[in-house]
Amino acid sequence: LAAITIHARTRKEMSKVPARWERVKRAVEIRDEFEKKSDRHTLIFGNGDAIDLADARQKWQETDCDGVMIGRGMFGNPWCFNFEKNRDKDASGRQNCKRRNTHHSSAKYAKSERPVPENLGEGIRAQQ
Repeated sequence: LAAITIHARTRKEMSKVPARWERVKRAVEIRDEFEKKSDRHTLIFGNGDAIDLADARQKWQETDCDGVMIGRGMFGNPWCFNFEKNRDKDASGRQNCKRRNTHHSSAKYAKSERPVPENLGEGIRAQQ
């Protein structure tokens, strides 16, 4: 197995409870014990409640995992992977980014068999 992502909650919990990063740490410990007896290396990525790069870095350091996924944290900060310090983060910049994301989501739904939710992008149109 080349890589695995550990979502630090159960399917039933979804995002209703905080992610349990101690589970990611435990998975890394189990992997490390196994690898003492093997020539294989499996990458372990953690996922859950990482809100920005600093938070992801902290979770990575605390668990010794190989990487951290940022999911919902991007919604509040769509520039979280932009390393430019002077990036335009004012309200109009955020609105433009949300508008682009809504457009891409609409295009994705149009190509799938799932119907486009009627209220997709509603909050953005209301603010225009």
